[in-house]
Amino acid sequence: MTRPPDPDAVAAAQLRTELRSANTGAAARSIAERALAVKDGLLAAAAYEAAGLAERAAHHPIAAEQDFLAAGAAGDRAGDDATRGRALVRLIELSRWRGDSRRGAA
Repeated sequence: MTRPPDPDAVAAAQLRTELRSANTGAAARSIAERALAVKDGLLAAAAYEAAGLAERAAHHPIAAEQDFLAAGAAGDRAGDDATRGRALVRLIELSRWRGDSRRGAA
């Protein structure tokens, strides 16, 4: 007898597909929050990272910082050091960009 698919796994797969086409911070952030609801911390971290990158590209450094911090926290909860490290690197890059953008070299 086959078991029915896990609804959370199905939802996570749909969210992964949706994340590929998310082109705004708000869209990616929404996916991150839904990923947390289906208990997929790594997907949530990836979506928060995508949100941060979109916000940084839109010149919204405060929102980007919040998203990168959320990505690191999601990676921490998932026990994934690589995800946490990537979030920290993004925060360092953002900090450097902030310094550059204040001098008009965005």
